[in-house]
Amino acid sequence: MLVIRDHIDLSDLGPWFTTAQVDLDRALTATGSTSAGPLGGLWSTELFLDESGDVALFRPVEPHPVEPHRQTVQAGRVQYEVLPATMLAVATHSGPDATIGQVHADLGRHVAQHEVSVAGPIRESYVAGVPGGDGVTEIGWPIRA
Repeated sequence: MLVIRDHIDLSDLGPWFTTAQVDLDRALTATGSTSAGPLGGLWSTELFLDESGDVALFRPVEPHPVEPHRQTVQAGRVQYEVLPATMLAVATHSGPDATIGQVHADLGRHVAQHEVSVAGPIRESYVAGVPGGDGVTEIGWPIRA
């Protein structure tokens, strides 16, 4: 994966996301990598609860014959990284960004009711459309088996 990690304030999420997406796209070109899936994000619960937290935006890429682990690539803050395997409860949101919070809340309630939640960031994959606009987003909440 090509990944950008940061710690931001919630009020900076929109501009941070836009800039990070541009940086990932530039790194994809600069490294000669081939995209292997949709853009995705990792969002700490603190970002939404405390309005400040850890975030990451990632672009899956085809592996290189010699892919450095967590090595900085030419685009500066972009790194190669292997995201850890994680069991997720998944819900799909279709529609405008303004309604995605309800799907997050519903998924969080489901996970809490079944007492399977584990610590870790919420994982999103932007399957179709434009992140932050109308689109299809898969939302994954970390759970235990």
